Amino acid sequence: MTIVFGGNVNDKCVVNVTSSSIWDGCMYPKYAVDLHKPNVFATQSDEKSWLKYDFITNKIRPTCYSIRSRGECLHNNPTSWVIEGSNTDDDNDWKLLDSRNEVKSLLGKNCEDTFDITTHLEPFESFRFLRIRSQGILVFSALEYFGHFFK
Repeated sequence: MTIVFGGNVNDKCVVNVTSSSIWDGCMYPKYAVDLHKPNVFATQSDEKSWLKYDFITNKIRPTCYSIRSRGECLHNNPTSWVIEGSNTDDDNDWKLLDSRNEVKSLLGKNCEDTFDITTHLEPFESFRFLRIRSQGILVFSALEYFGHFFK
C-alpha cells in the first residue's frame, strides 16, 4: 500500500525535518521534502552535517531512499554519507542502516538515484527518526525514504 500525503510533509506536520545547520540562512531543511519544487537544502560545512526526519507519532521501516542533486550547479553534490535510524534521538542510539562512499551517480544537475538499505533489519524493526549524515556541506534538492509506514 502506498501512502501519499500530497505536498510538503513538514508543512503538513507528518514529519518534522531538522538539520545540523542551515547554509546562508535560506536553504531550509523542509526544502528536502518539497519533492515537486526546485528548492535546495544545504548545511554549513560542518564536521558532522546531518538532516533528520522525525516521524513524530509514527515509525518507518525503510527499504530504500532516493536523493536528487541540486539543479542549479554541479559542485557540492553528495558523494559520501551514512543513513541512520533511532527511536530515541539520543547520540548513542543511532543504528547504521546504509553507508555510501564515492557515489558518482549524483554529480550532475538534477540527477536522482535510489539506494537500498543495506543493513539487515530484524522483523518489524522500525524507527521514529531517520537521518543522513556526512562530513562537510550536505546539499541536495530532495531526499525521500521508502518502506513500511506504521501509525
